[in-house]
Order: sequence, then structure tokens, then C-alpha cells
Amino acid sequence: MVVSVTQDSLNDTLKNYLSDYNGQELIQVFELDDNDNIQSISYTDFLTSIDNTDIFNIPDKADKANSDVKKVKEKRPEFCFAFKATMGIPENIDPLLAPDIIVLSNDKSSVQYQLYFKEFTVVKMTRGGKWSKFSQEDAKPWIFSFIINLDLREDNTDNTFSSLPKHVRDKVKNLNPDTMFSVQQLYLNLNTAGLSEKTPKIDNIDPASSVDLYNALTKIFLGTYFQTLKKKGDIVLGYVIKPSKFNPQQRKPSITPTDFNFEICPYLDHSGNPMPSNKGLYTLNYLVMTENRKLHPPVQFAWNWIDVSERKNSHGVMSIRREVFANFLKKVLSPALNKISLKPWCKVESRFALKNILYKYNFEVDNNPQQYAYITDSTDKTKILSFSYNPPRAYDEAGLEIGLHGNLGIKSAVQSDVYLTDNIIKIVSTVKVNIHVNCGGAVADGDYVKLRTENKYQISVSDKGDLVVTLIDTDKSFKDESDAVDAGFFSKIASFGQITDLAQNVKNHFMKMKDFMTGFSGDIERILNNTNVWVFPGNKTFVFKNVLFSEHQDLISHITYSDTTSK
Repeated sequence: MVVSVTQDSLNDTLKNYLSDYNGQELIQVFELDDNDNIQSISYTDFLTSIDNTDIFNIPDKADKANSDVKKVKEKRPEFCFAFKATMGIPENIDPLLAPDIIVLSNDKSSVQYQLYFKEFTVVKMTRGGKWSKFSQEDAKPWIFSFIINLDLREDNTDNTFSSLPKHVRDKVKNLNPDTMFSVQQLYLNLNTAGLSEKTPKIDNIDPASSVDLYNALTKIFLGTYFQTLKKKGDIVLGYVIKPSKFNPQQRKPSITPTDFNFEICPYLDHSGNPMPSNKGLYTLNYLVMTENRKLHPPVQFAWNWIDVSERKNSHGVMSIRREVFANFLKKVLSPALNKISLKPWCKVESRFALKNILYKYNFEVDNNPQQYAYITDSTDKTKILSFSYNPPRAYDEAGLEIGLHGNLGIKSAVQSDVYLTDNIIKIVSTVKVNIHVNCGGAVADGDYVKLRTENKYQISVSDKGDLVVTLIDTDKSFKDESDAVDAGFFSKIASFGQITDLAQNVKNHFMKMKDFMTGFSGDIERILNNTNVWVFPGNKTFVFKNVLFSEHQDLISHITYSDTTSK
């Protein structure tokens, strides 16, 4: 399965989420130990020791003449710096005009992450008691640029993920389909310091004209704080995922993710070359495995998941691989096959006193499990499932002892095939019964029962990801292609027409299979719409629409992010 979302949709949704994010303010305080090494200390203990003095209210350029600076200098002379920060979008910035948070590139695994805060203040004190304070402007947040490696393969020792502690890897590789595709989860991944593969930098502060500020942020936030997080694999500012106002989940997803990885794909022109001018349509792709299948190294897709014409109405697509959906259909449809798997039986008896032959016949449902087979080598690529049922021929004979030989042979066969094309599931089923009747040398033989149904089930999708199936064109679905009973001229003369009547009676009895065929059609619709309905994973993250089958019979739905407000 692939979930593909565009850079534009990621940034719009992330910024919408962060504009309403009420994260806890984080304060970090640092001091020098006896060996002049910088260490983090408890802010609560620090605050108590300086009589609850608010160090972030001490003005810039204050010195020991300031009573608060004097108190800090006297009671905590080893104090060197502190910062406080709150995640989110600064209040005076329109979220849609805020800097992008994630920037995709031609690299398959790495993204640029631009971290900025709703509020950020840094204070520091020199050994001589000189005080400095720096606060970001509301309309100009400080931007910290990271390169984040999103290769989540545990067996790849070249990536950053494999070296993280297990408890952090479990947080990053979240396999819960309710939250794994959410921007909240992605934001956690971006803020996992251990995934950063290069030394971060500050993008919008000039080190030449703002030497003190640049040095303070470089030394305090990117140096001491971030590097400590990176060693532990921790999350920036202790960010955690909070529940959001998603649609309530009605059903469990039809497939369960067992592993996944990210892949970045550029938007391609008609020649297959990346188009940096269409950066907004670059996609972040979730490559999802099910049933514990092995996760392979990512390979660039040779197509665009979202086209320019679709960008206003869709954030991306979810694509279910042909085999996965075929196996789902195989599982839920196969039990209905018993309804058309009918075994004939017959008995021929001679009646000595009446000098005639008695023919008995019937059919019964084969209750042994029947199952569709997945098709990969058909000349018709739209055919994905096939079922053939060929029970032994029923045969009996009698009458030689009375000089009037008779026999009856009945052979049934069932064929059912499933096709996927556009937004249609088509099931073509044929039940055929060959009847051979011999009465005193008069013979009738033919496919006197041949019933064919071609049922088309149109698919759509609810906004919660439930596949909705509707049986269409019901007036054209049933065809009777049975042979007419014609025993031939000499057989009719020899049996005085009785052979034709006998063959017709057998045919009429087996035509009851028509009820089984029409019932089968209705059963399929009920099966696909009730407890066995297909449910897309991620239905608490996305709204689904415009479902169809690709030219390769993959099931594809367009997706948009649900409401991500955090209140």
C-alpha cells in the first residue's frame, strides 16, 4: 500500500495544526560544573534557590547593579544560560504565510525540516555578571534548519533510525492506522533529534550583524540542548502526539500495517525529469507492508501521484496494491461460491412389470469450502480472481434385463471470474449442465442448462473510508444460453416423442439453478456492503473520495486531511 501526500498539503495541514497547538512552554537552565562543563539542571530547583525570581524578565544588558542579576550571581554563580520556548506559529503571522515546515527534495529519504516557535527567549550571564536577553520578533521567528533522514529500515545501518533506542524507534515507526498517517505523528518524527543527519543551522539570522544572538542560539539551543537530545534520541521540547478532532472510526481497517518506510518523490515532467518549479507537488510517500512482508529499499516511482489539475481538490492518494485487494475479495466472496457449486445425481431403474424405465435426478449444494484463485497470468489484465467447479459426472443405467436399455448422464460445471476496471467490480458466472438421456436407443444430448450472469458492482467511498458497492444494470445481468431440447428426427420416431419430453423434464428441473444464480448476485452486494465492507486504513486522518481501479487494478482513492485543530 502507498499513501502519497504533497508538500503543499503537508505544510498547509501542519501550519493549520500548529496555529492552534497549545503546547506546554519548555524552560531549560544550564550551569557550569566544577570542570567548566555545561550541564542541564532542574528549573524548579533553580527557581527555588533564587527566591522565584523570573530570570526572563531581567532586561537585556543588565549587570550586577540590577537586584535580580545580583541575586542570581550570588546564589547561583555557576549559572550561564537558559531558554524558554513554546511550539506553534507566532500569533501575528497568518499560518498560510508562515515559512514552510517541511521541504522535499530529489533525495529519496531525506527532507529539510524548518523548525520555528511561537515564542522563544534566551538569557545568559557572563562570569562577570553581565546579562543578555534575546527574544524573537513576533513577525520574524527564528528558523532552525535540519536535514531529517526518514529512512526507517531497521536493517539499514547507514541511516540514523537504526541507531535510535528501541523505545524511540517504536514512537517514530508508529503502526497504528488511526494515527500513523497524521501530521501530528509526522511532526513527532521531524522533531526526533536522533534522525537529524547533519549539523543544523540557523537560516534567517546573519552571523555577521547579529553576532551575540547567533552565537547564543548556536551554543545554547543547537549546541548544548540539541546535541544532548540527539545523543539520547529524544524529542525536541518533549513534543507528544495529542488526540485531534477526527471523524469517529466506525469499523476496523481491512488491512493491518506491519511495517512501513518513507520515500520522497519529485514531480516529474513528460520526460520523467524532476520539476523543481513544481515543488509543491513533490510527494512524501508512506510505503506500507502488511502480513509481515519484508520491507525493501525504496525505488523511485516513474509517475506522479497527483497532477496539477488535482492539487486544489486533493491532498494526495491512497493506493492499495492489486494483490492485496484481490486477496480481500477472495476472502469475503469465496464463501458465497457454495450457492452455485451444485452436484448432480441420478438414478435409472427398470420396472419389469411395466416394461419401462424410471429416471430419477436432482442436485445438491456442495458444502465443501470453495475458493477463488488469484490470477496473475491472464491475457485479460483486468481479471484478478477465477473459480472453476467441475464435480464428477453423475451417471446410471438400467433395463438390459427387460430388453429396454436406458441411461442418464448429467455433468455440471461452474465458472466464475472477477474483473476490476474503472470504478466497477464485475463478476461473470456461468453454470452449465450437460444432459445425456438414452431411452431404448433414442438419445437426447446437449447443454440444456447454461445460465450466465454478468453482475456489475459500482464502487464509491464514504468520507470515512468505507467502500460502498451498488449493483447496477440488473436488467441486463442474466442470460439463458441453454440449448433447446431437440432429440433428432429418428430418436423422436423411435421413442414416439417420449425422449424429447424426458429431456425437457430433466432440463426444467435443473433450471431451478436460475434461482441460485440470481441469489448469488444479491449475496455479493450484501457481503460487500455489510460486515465485510472494505475499510481504508487512516480513516481517522483522511477524508476519502473518488475511488477507482488503476490500469494495473490497484485500488486508488483521493484523500484530504481531516480537521487537525488541536483544541
